[in-house]
Amino acid sequence: MNSQPVSLVRILLLLLVSLVLGTILYKIWDSDYVYTHRKHFLSNETIYLDFNKLETISIEQTKTKFKLNWWCNVDNELLEFGDTFCADELKGWDKIPAMTVVFWYKEGKLNAAKIDIPYWHHAKVIEKIKNEYGEPIKKTHQISYLNAAKKLGLLVLTKGKYSGEDDILLENRGIWELKTGAWIETEIEPSGNIFSHNTILWRSPEDVKKIKSASQGLS
Repeated sequence: MNSQPVSLVRILLLLLVSLVLGTILYKIWDSDYVYTHRKHFLSNETIYLDFNKLETISIEQTKTKFKLNWWCNVDNELLEFGDTFCADELKGWDKIPAMTVVFWYKEGKLNAAKIDIPYWHHAKVIEKIKNEYGEPIKKTHQISYLNAAKKLGLLVLTKGKYSGEDDILLENRGIWELKTGAWIETEIEPSGNIFSHNTILWRSPEDVKKIKSASQGLS
């Protein structure tokens, strides 16, 4: 018995499904999330950074101290962090896998910095931070300071996505005060979103002073 020829409708339907699947796969492959991880796995760059020793250095001092393939530009989106930024894709931070590093500068001096860690290495990050910097400051101070940061319009660990709610996992934010007067912040527990990453955010002593001062006027 001869098989029946495939109908034109079936061919068109198959082409349509293939096109849709191809578009979805391309969108996933070309997404910021996948792009960042692709760069991470292909990178050979490692940053060796003790936040206790990080100072408000200039861009040129950054390039001299940290031998990475920095690329720098004016930051048109996160002006609260700085007017210029330098960044690089990473293989790791010390001995922990890391994806990206960003340094922001205000008037030529380092004002904020962040390192992004893959979601599945979150526990290693918390262990490293506690071993090197001790326990975070009290929760009440965390909430007070972070509300102050929000009040000032600072995008603290929300990557520009904060929508105005008061309960943005404030109790999940840990703050460590450093010897220099700066602090670092990160999430104590993973967000639960496997497509996210863990961010360690460093704020300069000058910014910490501003946030603390503003927090005194908040209820």
